[in-house]
Amino acid sequence: MENGENMSLGIAIAMTIAVIIIILYVYNTWWIEISPYEIRSDLVKRPVLFVHLSDLHGMTAGINGRISRLVTQIDPDFVVVTGDLATRTQQLPRVMDEISRIPHRNGIYFVPGNYEREESIGWRKRPIAESDYLSRIGQHITVLDNRAAEIQCNGNSIHLYGFDNSIYGNERLPDSPCANSKESSLEIPYSIGLAHCPSIIKYLEEHRIDFHLLLAGHTHGGQIRLFGKTWGSYRHYPIGLSRLSANRYFGIHRGLGTVKLPIRLNCRPEIVVYRLVPA
Repeated sequence: MENGENMSLGIAIAMTIAVIIIILYVYNTWWIEISPYEIRSDLVKRPVLFVHLSDLHGMTAGINGRISRLVTQIDPDFVVVTGDLATRTQQLPRVMDEISRIPHRNGIYFVPGNYEREESIGWRKRPIAESDYLSRIGQHITVLDNRAAEIQCNGNSIHLYGFDNSIYGNERLPDSPCANSKESSLEIPYSIGLAHCPSIIKYLEEHRIDFHLLLAGHTHGGQIRLFGKTWGSYRHYPIGLSRLSANRYFGIHRGLGTVKLPIRLNCRPEIVVYRLVPA
C-alpha cells in the first residue's frame, strides 16, 4: 500500500513539474511583451509614436495575439523592422501577409538582416541568390539598404537612414551625417539610424557619423538569459534602450522569433514602442 502511495506521489510531482516547465516555455517563448520607451528631445514639436519590430524568423503571432493586431492596437505613426523576417524562404509569404495587415499611416521601413540573404535548413545555412532577396520583400514596405527616408509626422521632420546588413560588410556611409547632436534647432530633423546588427555602432563611431537614436536587433537578447545576463557572442551588448549621451540613444531589440533552439528563457519576444516627446 505504501509503495503504491509513493508511486502515486512521484507521478503527481513529475506531472506538476512537467506542467510548470510547459507553462514557463509557453510564457517565455510565445507571450509577446509590449516594451514602451519615452525619449525627450528639443527637436520634437509634437509627440511621435512608432513601433520597432525585429528578428521575426517566421513568427506571426503569440499566444496573446497576432503581431498585426498588437501593433494595430498601439496605432503607431510608422513602423521600422530591422531584419530577419524568416528563417526559411517558405515562411516569408506568411510573414509578409502578416506585416501587410499592419496600418502604415507614414510607412513601414525595413533594413535587411543576414536571413534576407541566407536561410537555415536544420542546422545548416545556405545562401539565397543575391538577385532574389529584394524581390521577396513586399511592395508596401520601404527597403532602406544604405538609403535614407524623410518622414513628416505630426509637424516633425524625421530622418531615417537604414544600413544594409553589416555582418557581411554591406553597410555604406550616408552622403551626409545622420544628425548633429551638438546643435539644438527645430530646423534639424530628428535622426534615426537603423541596422540589423548592433556592431554597426563601432562603424558609426569610427566614421564619426552622428545620430539621435540608433536601433538594431540580431542578438535576440541572448534568447536564453541566466542571472539577468546575455551569454554567448553578443554578451557585451545590452538589451533595451541605453542612453549614450544627452541627445543620443541606442536601442537593441530582443527579437520576436527564435533560431537554432526553439525556446526562450527570461527573454520574452517583444514589440518595442518608442514615444518621442518635446523636451
